[in-house]
Amino acid sequence: MSRKFLMLAILLSLVIYACQKNHSPTEAYTSPKYAGLLAVPDSGYIGSLIHLFGIPFDSLSSNNFERFVYFTGLKYPVRPYIFTSTDVFVEVPFGARSGPIGFKSEDSSYLFPNFKVLETSPDSGVTVKHYNLNYPILKKDSYMIDFNDALIKWQGTVHADTIILFRKGFCGDECTFKDIIKLLDTHSDLPEFLEATRNDTIHCCFYSTYNDTVKAGILKIQDYDAHGLISGRIFYRNKLNTPTSFVFWYDFKR
Repeated sequence: MSRKFLMLAILLSLVIYACQKNHSPTEAYTSPKYAGLLAVPDSGYIGSLIHLFGIPFDSLSSNNFERFVYFTGLKYPVRPYIFTSTDVFVEVPFGARSGPIGFKSEDSSYLFPNFKVLETSPDSGVTVKHYNLNYPILKKDSYMIDFNDALIKWQGTVHADTIILFRKGFCGDECTFKDIIKLLDTHSDLPEFLEATRNDTIHCCFYSTYNDTVKAGILKIQDYDAHGLISGRIFYRNKLNTPTSFVFWYDFKR
């Protein structure tokens, strides 16, 4: 074999390898050899918990950072909520649409072809609705641990008909954060959404503030009493256009 031919063969192999490594999720999941992924339930709302099984997860790459789930309509994959050798649990993210669910590890891809998303993610504005997910919100779900290992809980206040929920803590040695939710008490079974923001402030070396405002999302209210318990969850895309959510819970009667 001539040196020139050998170099050409190596170059062709590298091109083929690069194409395989950089294929789109849709292309990978349409191959019949990747069939076998099962999902229960086979439909759900934004935020619903979905159980994926039916493939040998324990034989896949052990690198957790290379395991993703793709939903139709999303630019970015989402990480599994729970991952074991036989089961994967993932929440339907904001922005997902009906179509295939794809599971991808570092070296394998699998497809569940027909998952139905039962509600639409708005392109602008925040839709307020009753909680409709297949698991309850618990008080502990609203807790978070900050950089200093402090347990952070929501606080609340009311000004006229405006309900303000907030929590704050440290996101670094010289970094603080504050989450704020503002709702309007409509004196009915659901409030009106006014505002939700996440502010990260760096105090060291140079002062800077990162503001992440919910501009399009779904607010799901589980409990609503303007003078008692308020709990729910907001689903949206953050400033980096990545699907995310957060839980809130506060009882004015505590």
